[in-house]
Amino acid sequence: MRAWHNKSSRVGRSAAAATDDDRLELAMQRGDDLLVRSLQSEERKRHRRKTILITLGGLALLATLSLAGLTLVLWSGTADSAVAADESAQLAQQGWALWQQDPEAAREKFAAAVKLAPKNTNAWNGLGWCNFNTGRRKEAAEAFKKVIALEPRHAAALNGLGQIALFDRNYKDAKKYLLKAAPTASAAWYGLAKVYLLEGDWKNAERWAKKVVDSGEGTTAPSKCSPRRKPGSFPRSCGN
Repeated sequence: MRAWHNKSSRVGRSAAAATDDDRLELAMQRGDDLLVRSLQSEERKRHRRKTILITLGGLALLATLSLAGLTLVLWSGTADSAVAADESAQLAQQGWALWQQDPEAAREKFAAAVKLAPKNTNAWNGLGWCNFNTGRRKEAAEAFKKVIALEPRHAAALNGLGQIALFDRNYKDAKKYLLKAAPTASAAWYGLAKVYLLEGDWKNAERWAKKVVDSGEGTTAPSKCSPRRKPGSFPRSCGN
């Protein structure tokens, strides 16, 4: 009986030990599983960080390349603009050299010049005077107004608008433009003398005519911006 009891006790202890071992092994397995999951989670985090860093690096590189491309485009555009402006200036110079002998050819030069450089006031002014001298008063006025839009005090263009208004017998506008041009464009004096004469304002007509005579310009040939005129009329020039 005692032997059986001892055997039973040993079996009980063995079973308890086995149970403890199982529990320990289970706990270790659970710990291993937890560690594995933890490691896997950390690996996923590292992978996400790496992906984010790679993405950010790619975006930064793309932004740098885009900025470099934009800078290149802007530089290229600036260079192209400079070339166009230089070509436009040369065409305008050729136009002024031609305008007295061949106003139609000069007109083509000026038209090409403003197409290359729309802000070339010298070319717009030349186009205006070529149009005026070839009977295209509407086109001339449009060209002169382009100049004034860019340079409101451009005396030559103001004189041109004054001469067109005078030709159309719009004496109010003629005086407005010619008086604005007169301080720096002696060419406008001819137009002012004539417009006051036509209005019957002898005093002012004489004043401006006297300025022309005193300057000696009344005895010189018209300038490069002088429209064709009838014998005996005041010469009219653009003035610069």
